[in-house]
Amino acid sequence: GSASSGTVIYSNNYLNWTLASSVLATTELNDVVFFNNQYFAIGNAGVIVSSPNGNNWVYVPQTLTTVNLNSIACNGALCMLVGNSGIVLKTSTGWSWTTQASGTTLDLMAMASNGNFFQFVGKGNVSSYYDAITLTRRAMTNVTTSSPTNNLLAIIPE
Repeated sequence: GSASSGTVIYSNNYLNWTLASSVLATTELNDVVFFNNQYFAIGNAGVIVSSPNGNNWVYVPQTLTTVNLNSIACNGALCMLVGNSGIVLKTSTGWSWTTQASGTTLDLMAMASNGNFFQFVGKGNVSSYYDAITLTRRAMTNVTTSSPTNNLLAIIPE
């Protein structure tokens, strides 16, 4: 889910929740992952923040984009995120990001990984994937919707 105005809550037992004490983001956060012993949250206006414990957060500097970042997925060795205007960023550390060609300028809404592939979907029926080793981008086949202008908003890795 998303957190408006950078609000983050965390729990050690899924029963008792605590409001994080040092969230820096003043914009909506859209997704979070645990990678390289850190939590990474992404959000609107290109915001990326990180925390070792879910309570204390710092900005992850990046100057590649200021568009909304919508979804992030990791496979143990690599994380990729997608956002508006076809933006795709990748990292092997969480701290240093580079761009990856998406083949579209449409908004990308969801990213998922099954370990071998990173799949992403978006507005306008966009659906592609990257091989996790070579990062070669390919269109997904057999994706059918009632209209080629449908928006694909979520994906579950297979």
